Parts: sequence; structure tokens; C-alpha cells
Amino acid sequence: MGRKIEITAANCRILRYNCILPKNIKFLILFILLSIQQAFSLISTEVQIIEAIKKVRDAVVSINTYSYGEEIQGIGSGVILTHDGYILTNAHVIKKARNIIIMLSSGEKYPANLIKASADQDLAILKINSNKSLPIPQFGDSDKLQLGQIAIAIGNPMHFEWTVTSGVVSALGRKINYKGITYENLIQTDAAINPGNSGGALINSAGEVIGINTLVYTGSVYTHAQGLSFAIPIKAALK
Repeated sequence: MGRKIEITAANCRILRYNCILPKNIKFLILFILLSIQQAFSLISTEVQIIEAIKKVRDAVVSINTYSYGEEIQGIGSGVILTHDGYILTNAHVIKKARNIIIMLSSGEKYPANLIKASADQDLAILKINSNKSLPIPQFGDSDKLQLGQIAIAIGNPMHFEWTVTSGVVSALGRKINYKGITYENLIQTDAAINPGNSGGALINSAGEVIGINTLVYTGSVYTHAQGLSFAIPIKAALK
């Protein structure tokens, strides 16, 4: 048989070489271990989000539209679709624009031509001519989205270029009538979207584009609503 040793100073009784700790010490150790585990989990999640943003950032562009002369008419964002310069954005971003200027993440600026636009779908395709291959993102499957999964918006709100905001997928399949357009099957998220975000990318934690940021709903009666941002699912946008 082993020795029985009583260690009163440490309040730890060792019987047959097994240490039996008091409950309060056990709970303390368990709390510390769980805290460490949670900290590592948070770090892992943050790293995942950072890497996701890196994958997509350079494929998001800033859009300025002009009416006459140098007067800026509107601002927005876009997502590069092809290496040779086709860009997807919202139709309302370029509505009534006489000139459209695209700025890449590198700071380079290009005039853009409007290839086609659908006011009903609020989508438009632009084209720029560059002598280099442009970065394009990976596109996710917006049909497989789940409530609560991470959603990250990248765009150029209020001329704050390449702003990143994050939240979750709050709801799916939303139908909204807004400024004369009936939007179907929208993704709702609490990731902040502001004027200038329209046309930018909504991405998941894998760095895949899952939607095109389109509008923030402030309500018709309660005009101070917050956290009601909406995006067109990428599967519908690419049809």
C-alpha cells in the first residue's frame, strides 16, 4: 500500500499518491483552463476573419460617378468578376451617371463603360481596360447560408475606402419594397452598410463572396432603425 500524506498548508490530501483537491480549487483550475481555451478560440476566429478579408479586399473597387464636370454625383463599390476588368455593382450606384471612375485597392483609377444594367434587379455590369490581370474573388454558395454564420461587408462607405464591418447572417429570403424596387430573397445581416457600400462584397469566413451589399433599411415610420442591412445573394446576382 502507498503512503498516506496530509499536506494541510496546501489544503491538499494525498492518498495512495492521488491528490484530491478541494472543490473550490478544482473549479478555479477548470475556470482557468476554459478561459485559456476560449482565448485560443477567439484568436483562431480573428485570424480566420483576417485571412478571409485578405482574400477578397483587392477584388473590391471604389466607384465614383459624375454628372457634369468634376462634380461627384454618387459613390459606391463593386466586385471584380473577371481578370480582364468586368465589374459587378448595383444599378442604383451608376444611375444617371455621365462618367464612371473605378479606383482599385492599389489606388489606380480607370474610366468605366456601362455594359448592361437591370433596374428591376438593381444590378449592373461595368468594364474597365487595364494592361494587367486583375484580382478576382472566390464565390460561395449563397443557397447554403445558415443563420448566425459570420458575414463581413467590404466597401467604400462615405468615401472611407475599403472599410470592413462584420456581423452575422440575421435572416434569409427577405422581401423588401424600397425606392420603387421590389427586392426578393435578400440576405439580412447586422454588418454595417452605409451609403457607398452598395455594390460591395458580403463575404463569409472562408473569404468567399456570398452577396452584393445593396441597402440599409431605416424604416418608414421608425426612421432610426439600425442593424438592418441587406445584400443580394451572389447566386442570384451572377445569373
